[in-house]
Amino acid sequence: MDIEYKVKLVQKMQDYLLMHLYDEDFDFETLYAAIGYSRRHADRCFQSLLGKTPREYYVGKGFAF
Repeated sequence: MDIEYKVKLVQKMQDYLLMHLYDEDFDFETLYAAIGYSRRHADRCFQSLLGKTPREYYVGKGFAF
């Protein structure tokens, strides 16, 4: 898996997370469905580039889940 692929995937996930930070019914499964990847695959890519999972990133932005 090349780095460009991972960067694009992670950027797509970050964009989605930022667009839905205030959604009361936000669900991480919806994130994975929206980007078209399994939770495991998406989390590994995200963590390999940012050092944290999407959930940790989301909570780190100041929003509890």
